[in-house]
Amino acid sequence: MDVRGPHSTLWYSRILMVGGHQHIRGGLEIFIARARDCLEIDGHCYTDTPGGGTRGIRDYLAGLWRFARQLPDYDIVWLHYGSAFDLAYLLVAKLFGKKIAVTPHLGSSWRTMRIGTVRAVCNRLLTVADAVFILYKAQTAELKFPQPLARRCVVMPTFLPRALLEAEATRPAYAGPLRLIHIARLSVPKGSFAFLSVCAELRRRGVPFEAIIVGPADDMVRQALQAEIASKTLPVTLAGALPQDKLIDQLRHHDVLVNL
Repeated sequence: MDVRGPHSTLWYSRILMVGGHQHIRGGLEIFIARARDCLEIDGHCYTDTPGGGTRGIRDYLAGLWRFARQLPDYDIVWLHYGSAFDLAYLLVAKLFGKKIAVTPHLGSSWRTMRIGTVRAVCNRLLTVADAVFILYKAQTAELKFPQPLARRCVVMPTFLPRALLEAEATRPAYAGPLRLIHIARLSVPKGSFAFLSVCAELRRRGVPFEAIIVGPADDMVRQALQAEIASKTLPVTLAGALPQDKLIDQLRHHDVLVNL
């Protein structure tokens, strides 16, 4: 069954993507944009959850109202959960009798997850979802999911920008060292330090290489990565977060994307 193409009217058109903020371009919003692009999902409802000094309760309630009005036109809801407030969308979808999948976009360091009672309530609410797609295997332990919930979780593959896959990459002849790139919100669970272990092993085996790490990071994580790179004298560059066009350019000019 072909589900691609600009005129597709198959089941992808019946999915409503839910999550993110209208006026923020962070990791969650970028993930949603790439998933919508790759899967050709047109429907999207921002949650505009309170927090970060950007949105208030009025915007949040307006988002819930927009969501309820859109629901009759869709069969499936895919909720991207970055705050306890987002789980109200899960309950509303179930009240409307909709199938709903949830992807958590948070880790143990998030404020929601540091409060045991709040974390327990959120994990309890997740059990009513029809599917839970996690971002990496260790996320279930990091969020302290109960075992019945953890067993239901499926790791969601990374979505690459469609422009990278569709455009013809014009690459000059190259005979230099192997070029590696790691892209993530840098942390231990996202494999950023494991990537440095891979680089150290390549160095030990005498494989010529150069590498770049792209993505935002907390100060503590960035400093720890810099210290490990320096201590092992690895040819690795920390580039920080990059805009979409520069990220695509980096992907085109590296040989291997390493996400562990």
